[in-house]
Amino acid sequence: MPKANVILKAIRFSDRSIQVSITNPAGNPIAFFIRLSVVNPETGERMLPVFYDKNYLSVLPGKTTVVSVSSAKPFGRCAVQISGWNVKEQTIPLPFGNGSVDEK
Repeated sequence: MPKANVILKAIRFSDRSIQVSITNPAGNPIAFFIRLSVVNPETGERMLPVFYDKNYLSVLPGKTTVVSVSSAKPFGRCAVQISGWNVKEQTIPLPFGNGSVDEK
């Protein structure tokens, strides 16, 4: 399956709420079976418990999917990580305060 180069963006709305957008540019193949995780930026360990309004998703070419992520306890320092069947693993750290970050 050809690789899909997706664009990852994350916004921290509060210490317990993150919104992640995954964009698959037009002309790419479908980005298949993407798994989203919130991880510790130093160790790469998944932060738990974390709740996603959708996960293990596919994004069609030219489309963007937005995922809401929440936690019962504050996230603190964290990063958003995605991987998929034909999507390269990407990790972007989130700023400690509210704000957004784009993939580099």
